[in-house]
Parts: sequence; structure tokens; C-alpha cells
Amino acid sequence: MQDGVKRTLAKLPQVMTRTDLKKSTIYFWMSRGKFPKPMKIGDRAVAWRIADIEAWEAAQRPASELSAT
Repeated sequence: MQDGVKRTLAKLPQVMTRTDLKKSTIYFWMSRGKFPKPMKIGDRAVAWRIADIEAWEAAQRPASELSAT
């Protein structure tokens, strides 16, 4: 993987740490369309776009928190 790509993608452990969600919750919410889906980066590997995770995080914040910034 190129350096620029590494900074724009996150594997599951990073996503779990960043979102404070467990693997089962991430995959359950993905199946319901409530969490971004990863992209395939290899035969048996996937990664999430950090921009997608950031957008999901922003959508989770209450409107009152967004207007305070």
C-alpha cells in the first residue's frame, strides 16, 4: 500500500478504537445501512475510508453539539 493510501484507510482494529464499537456492532449496523461499508483492499482484507468514518461520526453528534462549535 502507498503511504497516502495508508493515511486515508483504517482497518477494523483502528475503526473499533476510533468509534468505541465492537466488531459485532459494526457489522450489524453495516447490515442495516447504519454504518459505512469497507472497501476491499486484498483477497481477504478490507479497510474503511477514514473520510467515511469521519462523516459517520459527525452524523452521530447531536445538533446542539454541532451548533456550539
